[in-house]
Amino acid sequence: METAEQSPYRASLEARKQQRDDELWFVAEIFMQAFRDDEINRTRLASIRSFLERLNVRDVQEAMEAATGKMPWSRDRAFRYFCGICWNKVNQSGAQAAGGVRGR
Repeated sequence: METAEQSPYRASLEARKQQRDDELWFVAEIFMQAFRDDEINRTRLASIRSFLERLNVRDVQEAMEAATGKMPWSRDRAFRYFCGICWNKVNQSGAQAAGGVRGR
């Protein structure tokens, strides 16, 4: 039996899941449109999802736009470049967070 408290919580979880899925496909569409593809493989989707868990959607979007703009002739190179940009952003944000702790 579901209580009244569980229902809003479940709705909140569902809304957040839908938002994450929308963000995933928003970034994936940039890649797919750049290469005029109708689909994207699961491994690439998993990578995009992983970066969206570590970075905000705007940073991931900018990384995908930069990568597809710089290497429009190769899906593989563009995606690897995208991943490199994202990892650099992740490392920068981690260094900034650690810097704040050390700077006491």
